Amino acid sequence: MTRQHDETSDASRRTIFGQALAKLRGDAGTADRLVSLLQGSNERDSEAAGKLLAMFDAEAVLVKVLHVIRDHEDMRIRKRLLSFVGRFGETARDQILAELSPVSPWYYNRNLLNLLADIADDSMVPRITAHLEAKDERERRAAFAALARISGDGAQEALAESFDRQPESIRKSFIQHFGKTRARSAVPKLLDHLKSLAITDQTESYAVSIIHALGQIGDAAGAAAIRELLHKGSGLRRFFAKPSDAVIEASIVALGQIGDAAAAGSIKGFTRHANPQIARAAQESMRALGRTA
Repeated sequence: MTRQHDETSDASRRTIFGQALAKLRGDAGTADRLVSLLQGSNERDSEAAGKLLAMFDAEAVLVKVLHVIRDHEDMRIRKRLLSFVGRFGETARDQILAELSPVSPWYYNRNLLNLLADIADDSMVPRITAHLEAKDERERRAAFAALARISGDGAQEALAESFDRQPESIRKSFIQHFGKTRARSAVPKLLDHLKSLAITDQTESYAVSIIHALGQIGDAAGAAAIRELLHKGSGLRRFFAKPSDAVIEASIVALGQIGDAAAAGSIKGFTRHANPQIARAAQESMRALGRTA
């Protein structure tokens, strides 16, 4: 009897709760009031409002909250609301994409792109790619980060295709990503930049980052180009305005990573180099290639 009473009570409570929730959803102003509480200064009220809003129609709620994120001046409030939107996961994808626009403020697009990065869906690549051409570099960085998170073939190809059009400060992030993910589709672009680069104190680290990435990727085309840099120990002068110990060392290390046996002859000449770092790198690469220094 008691058990039956408890089950009846539970069913009644669920019915009452469902009716109350339906009434709240049916009131056009309720969602607006809850969104106001969500962005208010009282954290307890904000959390309670968030829990209730999560039970409403996602499309209607997300549009309201996203517009507050777009228009609110307080960064702390925007951050709180972004966290709320993030709870919806893939459910929020279409609403976020609908808000993403070249004419929207850069900071709004950056927030939207950060949300999309957490979803990481291949189907979003074309929409995100368009923002690699944004006027504001911070928006471009957010687009890069989203595509880097997705990291499928489509995302990698989009990044490689836009590489030439990025400022150097962003290209360095691209290069590190290409190396880390062994993106073979990026090798032609990396080689073009390496071969056309005149090394100076300002560009040396950029050249080194490209060579490091080519070593990580491990593509044979990269090995052939790097071998040329080391040809008879003076090949750097063919491509660069001056020799660079940093570039020589990076090239030796990369050839060892790639495992290109044809590089052994070029590397061996550096095993007794006056610079101990270069000599050590050459000896280690020779061992990696299964050769005796």
